[in-house]
Amino acid sequence: MAERVLIIGAGIIGATTALALAERGYRVSVIDRADTVAAGTSGANGAQLSYSYTDAMASPKMLRQLKKVFLGRDPAMLLSSRFNSKLTGWGMRFLRNCTQSRSDSNTLAVLKLAIESRAIMHDWQYRYQFSFNQRPAGKLHLYRQVPDLEDAALRVALKNTYGVQQKLLLWDEAIAIEPMLEHVAGELAGVVYSPIDEVGDAASFTVAALEQVKALGGDIQLGMSVNGFVRQGKTCTAVKTSVGDIEADIIVICAGFDTARLSRMLGVSLPIFPVAGYSLTCPATPETPSVSITDMSRKFVLCCLGDSVRIAGLADLGRVAGQPSAVRIDALLQTARERFPLAADYNGEIHPWMGTRPMTPDSRPIVRSCGARNVYVNCGHGMLGWTLAAATADSLRWLVELEHGTWEMTGSWA
Repeated sequence: MAERVLIIGAGIIGATTALALAERGYRVSVIDRADTVAAGTSGANGAQLSYSYTDAMASPKMLRQLKKVFLGRDPAMLLSSRFNSKLTGWGMRFLRNCTQSRSDSNTLAVLKLAIESRAIMHDWQYRYQFSFNQRPAGKLHLYRQVPDLEDAALRVALKNTYGVQQKLLLWDEAIAIEPMLEHVAGELAGVVYSPIDEVGDAASFTVAALEQVKALGGDIQLGMSVNGFVRQGKTCTAVKTSVGDIEADIIVICAGFDTARLSRMLGVSLPIFPVAGYSLTCPATPETPSVSITDMSRKFVLCCLGDSVRIAGLADLGRVAGQPSAVRIDALLQTARERFPLAADYNGEIHPWMGTRPMTPDSRPIVRSCGARNVYVNCGHGMLGWTLAAATADSLRWLVELEHGTWEMTGSWA
């Protein structure tokens, strides 16, 4: 009989993990405390499948920027009052990763995952024909300061050794790719083009992936919170929930930032820090760019998603998502109006959103066992959860099969 896998979390990470395991014949159940799937950070994120832009948050550039952040002088990044002594350890580890060598190493490690994720996503799309407004849009990164562009040029050279094909463009070259850039306000120092990057609605993909899990024999149960774990020696036999215990042979926690709380119930402390982000979904206009645009100075992205425009950005360090801050939503809207005045119908119906991105000190996601021989976590994707979801799901699947005796050697090594 196939082993029973219980996955905690019905967002993009839980959905891709469930699909990767269901494809291998596991009996998969997915639970979530929300009443709908993709109710958290997967709900209305930036829609970016950023296969090229995997730059680690901890870097020498960020180290130079921290003084402005601590003094509240960076409009794109705020330090929440929730940042307290309990998070000092995370902060120290973050600072240790701000060296150039560690930053480069972390960027390349995540880039490898991103490239793997792209291949898996394309395979799923070919096999299942998921509908989630996916487009190979490409991405243009706009730099307004020469030092920032010079830093970016070094990263482009580093990452291009792995085949991502990023390019530094002159302004007329960028206009040729995206004519709507003529309407961008303000001077630019330069542009980086990422041709292999894509866009897609993470929430729609989550729904489609979980429907495929059900077609493969799995089930989804919503509206139940996790209160603890039933242990027997080195094994967890069940998860305690608000509707009773659920038994499982294998348990996988994919609960975003809440994974840190759940892992503490198993005696494990994970280095995950909350970084809240915001988005606006607005009606598109005839002047909406077809290429995804990232304004690096204000740290926000803009892309066409079907007949809508998704604008996302800002980073509130230490804030856990709740109701979107009206002040921050207004700031994001004002910035979009100023920078890209014709890109969206800002007077139409606008849907604000807020989500918590679970950051690790090195920007690398965590895929590992957690406190028991049959419990695992897939978490800590930071701002690249949508981009890396398929690859970390496959890594988790591989780990489960290897440790539970179901792995089969395939491919050129067989």
